[in-house]
Amino acid sequence: CLLFKTGEMLKKSNLFVLIIFLMGLVILGKPIYYYMKGICAQIMLEKAWETTKRTGQPTKAWNWADTLPVAKLTIPVIELEQIVLNGEINEGMAFGPVIIEHERNSNNIIISGHRDSFFKKLEKLKEGDIINLEQLKKNNQNKINNKVIVSPEDIRWLEDKKSKTLTLITCY
Repeated sequence: CLLFKTGEMLKKSNLFVLIIFLMGLVILGKPIYYYMKGICAQIMLEKAWETTKRTGQPTKAWNWADTLPVAKLTIPVIELEQIVLNGEINEGMAFGPVIIEHERNSNNIIISGHRDSFFKKLEKLKEGDIINLEQLKKNNQNKINNKVIVSPEDIRWLEDKKSKTLTLITCY
């Protein structure tokens, strides 16, 4: 009788361990899925950007994409290389930084990206660091002259500028 109860307790503890293990997989699975999705998307976007440069025609990274690669942002000092997208800001930002559409042809090119993924390293930038923006027909090299923390209501940074400006926006 004692052996039977011990075996029954073993079965219950094994079941408990299995449940805890499965719950851990579920909890860890979602962030891992999104992280891997982002890595795969960047690989596909990089290929689409290379095709766009080679052909001169905007190329979708996958057939159902709602956005197109329009530039490549490179910041050597923090080893950041990201394909920049256009299109609906909310949908595009799931896959990379985006050029705010209505500002694309102004003197102020505005690129927005999520701080917890694509723009995670921006906090390390300092005045004088170089940012390269490769677009289809031109390459711009920009030197950081200002790093400002602003409130979300402060929209003056979105306005057109008198001289060529690159504005990077992320959460803080």
